[in-house]
Amino acid sequence: YIKLAGDFRNLTTLSYAFYQCSSATEIDLSGMIISSKLVDMNTTFAAMSKLVRVSFPSNLEESGLTTFSHFTDCTISNLDIYNYRIPPSATNVGAWNFGGVGGIKTFVNLHNVYIGNNEILTNGLFRTIAIKSINDDIEFNPNVSTWNFDNTFKGATNLTNDFIFPRSTVSAVECFSGCTKMKAIHSNWKISYIRDIDA
Repeated sequence: YIKLAGDFRNLTTLSYAFYQCSSATEIDLSGMIISSKLVDMNTTFAAMSKLVRVSFPSNLEESGLTTFSHFTDCTISNLDIYNYRIPPSATNVGAWNFGGVGGIKTFVNLHNVYIGNNEILTNGLFRTIAIKSINDDIEFNPNVSTWNFDNTFKGATNLTNDFIFPRSTVSAVECFSGCTKMKAIHSNWKISYIRDIDA
């Protein structure tokens, strides 16, 4: 068990911070206070084999991260990720973070998710068989006027649940296409959104 807490607002990088920590099962960064100076968390948890739980800093959405690629070359059987709060600055995102080449080859359960911009949804971050569940309603950046969920979870064949779409949704074409293991959906699929579409 590894825990970091305190004022880290001058921290600029966590790249390779826990590289090859082969015996660590849990890493708790939720008590870290970070700022926009944190711009690099690439391969933070690279080449870990026993990790079962990761808690990101609870204000991660205030960071200056542009790329999300934390879990390179991990061989993990099941992983719970907390405070997955992707900042507005993150534009270089993709499925490689979870199940792509060099990513996690396992099931991922996401908690306390925050989405900072539309690129996070459309660039393929969640289009992976690695994603199994989203255990809390997703929080969306209130400064984004419209949201596009086209193909967001397309092909995530192990996903078991959906999320509540924000009312500013403009499109959700094939958002859950191919998600054949869905066990439950929220009740807001039939409400009217800003363009009078049904999500």
